[in-house]
Amino acid sequence: ENDTKAMAYGEYITHYKNSYKNMCYVNIGWGLGLGLILDGKLYYGKDGYSGEFGHVNLYNNNVLCHCGMKGCLETEVSGRAIIRKLTERITKGETSVLSKKVHSQKTITTSDLQFAIEKEDSLCLESVTETAKELGKHLAAIVNILDPDVIVLGGKLSQIESYYFQQYVQLSIRQYSLKLMSQDIPVLTSPLGEDAAVIGACLIARNKALLNDDMI
Repeated sequence: ENDTKAMAYGEYITHYKNSYKNMCYVNIGWGLGLGLILDGKLYYGKDGYSGEFGHVNLYNNNVLCHCGMKGCLETEVSGRAIIRKLTERITKGETSVLSKKVHSQKTITTSDLQFAIEKEDSLCLESVTETAKELGKHLAAIVNILDPDVIVLGGKLSQIESYYFQQYVQLSIRQYSLKLMSQDIPVLTSPLGEDAAVIGACLIARNKALLNDDMI
């Protein structure tokens, strides 16, 4: 199963099934994915590839995405993008608690980023909050199209303190989406955290093997 779809399903069944029918689950870590629950069911699309949110072409930045195209949303809004931009800024002379690692030509990880955020590193905080604002801006388009009941943020970056990430996403959604749809949409962070994918995968496998239902 696709990781983001499994995460979305795990979160929905364990925490949201009794409260909402339509949920957007955003998996933002090294990359960026979207899992959709529509009318209480996991949405796959015609070929099963729905949710490739990170590969919408939105930027004229000439940055090559790992999918092979340039300018994908993921090239500016993802852990990979934050680390690329941080590395460039540190190399050009800006300072961070991660400077030593960059100058020794070691690769920064999302765990390093979380460590720097906990240390209130100003350069990393700026990078994360700007990414959160940009994510919210593009999620506003999803809100305008789908009018979901709830948005759940998951993945590594969602685990950063809410006042550095989740709150900026929420503010940006409200700024860029139609007020009549966005004013009552809760933007929550994943209750399952790193366990979401495996729990979701187990639930999907159980349903397919034992219940033979249609993923409800």
